[in-house]
Amino acid sequence: MGDGKGHHRDYLRKTYTAENIASALTSWSWRNGQLTKNPYAHVQSMDALKEVIYSDIISMMFDDADSAWGHSLNFVGYEDNNTTPDTLGFGIDKYGYSHYEFTEATQYNHLGENAYSVPSNDELIAEFNTVKKDQDANDAKTANDTAQQALKQAKTNKQSDDQAVAVAQANQAKAASALNDATTALSSTETTLNNAKTVQASAQKAVDDLSADLKTKQAAVNKASQELKTAQSALTDAQNNLKAKQNAVKDAIKSTLNQANQAVASAQKAIDDANAYAQQLKEELAQAKKTTQNAQTALQNANDQLAAAQKAQQTAQQAVDAFNADQSSQISQ
Repeated sequence: MGDGKGHHRDYLRKTYTAENIASALTSWSWRNGQLTKNPYAHVQSMDALKEVIYSDIISMMFDDADSAWGHSLNFVGYEDNNTTPDTLGFGIDKYGYSHYEFTEATQYNHLGENAYSVPSNDELIAEFNTVKKDQDANDAKTANDTAQQALKQAKTNKQSDDQAVAVAQANQAKAASALNDATTALSSTETTLNNAKTVQASAQKAVDDLSADLKTKQAAVNKASQELKTAQSALTDAQNNLKAKQNAVKDAIKSTLNQANQAVASAQKAIDDANAYAQQLKEELAQAKKTTQNAQTALQNANDQLAAAQKAQQTAQQAVDAFNADQSSQISQ
């Protein structure tokens, strides 16, 4: 290796183990014209570790001519005469190098302990489909539950708004009743005024009649004059009362109508907002359904890609088999 670390040959001879080593998690850079190893970071992510394993296998399988394809032969188990299945052990040493150990599991190497079972393609596909189906179902259910809850709240808000409209309409009916009562009171006041005018006319006639005989009827004139003044005062009071009631009625009508119109307008706006919100919720629900359909399409595309990858794997295996056959033919020659 670049810094002097390499195969543990005593261990390999003792345990009859073949080994591949790669630079793995180490990195190198040029410093002062020399290739220098960078400090090894002991804390690594799982993604980095998997990327390193993938890169190691690709390079040692398909770019190993400088090592006479020895690493490739180890990976494919070439010239292995063991009757029991080989065991692959993997580890990262303290210098950051990756080690791939190939041998039968024995009491010397303990590589058969805590074995990891590699799942088949069918198992991986089934697990992926199950997880994907559950995820899609959860996403769709969550979106649907949210939309249904929002729709239920919108219906509740609409019921409250409908009640507000009913109250406003009841207040409007009360205002109309008050207007009717005020109109009746105004009619009564006008009748009183007409009666006062009639009394004034009678008093004025009495004054005219008594004027013909001023001396003999002076007392009657004085009495009639007094009645006239009283009637005029009553007429003035009636006119003032009528004007005050007319102003009060007008103000009450105007205030009540303004309040009723404002309440009706507010309630109508609340209903319009509730209807708009309900429409928005329907659109969001439709979008959630569309998202579910897109997820199903993405799942189908993933399945197609997986099928293509499996086909590529078969093609690669055929190439390896052809290579082994060719090597066997050359060795026998």
